[in-house]
Amino acid sequence: MRLVCAALALAAAACDRTDYYSSSTAYYKPWTGIIQITRKPPAVYAQLGVVVAHGSSTATEDSLLQQLKERAAGMGANVIIITQEKTVTGHDLLGMPEYEMSGLAVRTVR
Repeated sequence: MRLVCAALALAAAACDRTDYYSSSTAYYKPWTGIIQITRKPPAVYAQLGVVVAHGSSTATEDSLLQQLKERAAGMGANVIIITQEKTVTGHDLLGMPEYEMSGLAVRTVR
C-alpha cells in the first residue's frame, strides 16, 4: 500500500512544469536578485517572453509563482507581470484538477 501511495505522489508531482515562450531576441544573463511579482506593468520595461507554470492537484498559488520566478529569472527577467491567476485547466487520470498560472517575463529598463 505504501508503494502505491508513493508511486501516486511521484506521478502527481511529475506533472509540474514551466513553459517559456520567447518574444525577444535580446539576451540577458540569468537574474540572481529578487523577482518582483505585479499585476500592473512597470513604467518602462523590455518584454522577454511569456512564462506558464503547470501544476498538479497539489499545486498552490505560491508553488506556481515559484515556478514562474525560477524560469523567468533564468531568462534574465527581474519582474513577472501576472496575466492569468491560478486556474483549473483540466484533470489528471485520477480526476484530480490540474492548474496553470502565467505571466509576462520582463526586464525593467532604466
